[in-house]
Amino acid sequence: MSEKSQWVFDVTEAEFEEKVIKKSHEAPIIVDFWAPRCPPCRVLGPILERMTDERKGEVLLAKVDVDEEPGLASAFRVHGIPHVVAIRNGRGIVYFTGLIDEASLNEFFARLQPNEAEKQFEAAVAAEKTDPKKAIKLYRLSLKAEPNNDDAIIGLARLLVGQKKKAEAAELLERIPPNNSHSAEAEKLRAILWLQCNGKGAADEAKLRKKAANGLCDLGCALAAQGKTTEALDTLLQAGQLDREVAETRVKETMVKIFHVVGVRSEIADAYRAKLTKLLV
Repeated sequence: MSEKSQWVFDVTEAEFEEKVIKKSHEAPIIVDFWAPRCPPCRVLGPILERMTDERKGEVLLAKVDVDEEPGLASAFRVHGIPHVVAIRNGRGIVYFTGLIDEASLNEFFARLQPNEAEKQFEAAVAAEKTDPKKAIKLYRLSLKAEPNNDDAIIGLARLLVGQKKKAEAAELLERIPPNNSHSAEAEKLRAILWLQCNGKGAADEAKLRKKAANGLCDLGCALAAQGKTTEALDTLLQAGQLDREVAETRVKETMVKIFHVVGVRSEIADAYRAKLTKLLV
């Protein structure tokens, strides 16, 4: 590696968050997973360094010695070297494994700058918390250009669920395939939608409390949809104690949905899963 280059640097696992993930919000960063023992790595490395230097800070190059940093290699599922990943705004955007020619490398570098759809997506992510309406508009524009962008699909669905636009959110979530990197969040959002649809809302709370098991199930859904998780779970357990059949059906189904919302292996899910199991024994 060129000692004088200001745009090429070695990185360790301890430094990765600061030097790569955070820095990638300023410029795309190429991560070169390599090892001195690997002949193709020794060929590719200098070419990557030269092409990075030629771009004068438009892109940076981080070098990871997989023998010295096996944890990073494992985290990025590196099964062969050289393995090159480009990261922008904290996300991996494109990668390749093995030695490729310079023409292909030029194409790789060209893909590091965001296209219009990607710019709209990144702007939507930035606007989610401060201006949801703007974020929704930007997500829609991004999806119009790239309809199969799962990141934009889940982002838009997340905002629509928050605005209780249930039909459109549900339709979007159907587009997220199983075993996808977004599957867990999609399941969480589906669970929230289910709770919103099955809960009658806070306005009916006084009446619902006067009902027996099914009424308490309705109340549990309403509380969960409002984010009152612990109160919702306690209410559902009360419903189950009143009626065994309801416990085995509605109570169990609703609590499982809530577990997806809070995290199926979260502390609260584990605690109430044990209580549900005890109730059903």
